[in-house]
Amino acid sequence: MGKESKSRRGRRQDRNSAPAAKQPANPLSPESPSVSPATSVAPNDWAITLSISQYETFFRIARASFSQLGKVQEREMVWPAGTHPDPDSMRKSSYEQRQRFAAVAVIFSALTLESFINHYGSQLDTDLFDALDRSNAAKWQLFPLLRCGKKLKPGTTAMNGIVSLFRIRDRLVHDKPHKSTIGPQLDPKDFKVQPIDQATKMDPIKHVRDALEALRELDPSIEIDWAFEKVEPDWNFLL
Repeated sequence: MGKESKSRRGRRQDRNSAPAAKQPANPLSPESPSVSPATSVAPNDWAITLSISQYETFFRIARASFSQLGKVQEREMVWPAGTHPDPDSMRKSSYEQRQRFAAVAVIFSALTLESFINHYGSQLDTDLFDALDRSNAAKWQLFPLLRCGKKLKPGTTAMNGIVSLFRIRDRLVHDKPHKSTIGPQLDPKDFKVQPIDQATKMDPIKHVRDALEALRELDPSIEIDWAFEKVEPDWNFLL
């Protein structure tokens, strides 16, 4: 091995004589000096509990679908009679579109009301909220009573809309076979209309807004502006 040059030996001696580099202190170590809050480092396992609900998302889907239902109904009103080469096929296609858009609008409007009233009730004591396993319509009376001492009265426009919306929603999502008799002696009022056809006759968006406005009259602290946005949600690509 050759001799070490003077310049290289000098650099080596300088390195050996230099004080060891001080490792940065662990701010979480008990031996570490105290640091101000502005410069402290948060632990890796920190957590914040947030209450998150999906009612705004559900309502945008409901609005988009209900808007599409209206467009289908408007199109049917302006069809020129006898101009389509296959009017029966066209009517069937339009009817199926109405059913699809109405079902989505009703189901997601009901999801909106369910999500919102659960979010509202979650501000109660946790054990109390967990113990209150009630129907969705009943929660709209019970939770305001517990939170602000007032409740939505039965028979009002808001409560009738809530009950009607959940009834049709439940019949759609818990579908059961039903029998209908068709014949010359049938009284039209005895004919049972399918829930999905009933959904096409509803305005679920109005039911949601009526319920929210009625609840805010009881409890002005709730925020419902999201349900009255003027701009139509651009969610049609989902439909």
